[in-house]
Amino acid sequence: MKKTNKYILLALLIALGVACQGGSSKSTPESVPAVETPTQATTMADSTQSHICPMHKDIVGRSGDKCSKCAMALVDKNSLKPDAHKGHNH
Repeated sequence: MKKTNKYILLALLIALGVACQGGSSKSTPESVPAVETPTQATTMADSTQSHICPMHKDIVGRSGDKCSKCAMALVDKNSLKPDAHKGHNH
């Protein structure tokens, strides 16, 4: 009877070990860089990106793009007034 209990315990331990190891042996996919869509603005500036977000000056893009932080439409860099927020804090 004691021998049978040992085999059952051993079988349970092996089953538990296999079950626990099964989840960790799966390979995780390598991180894939996000693909930029044509309508998503980025923080990378180049000569073709002449529009910026009115709220986030670091977000640049092209005409028709939206800010990746707040989804606002980007506006022409030259159309913004430099002192538009002067006189109030936020």
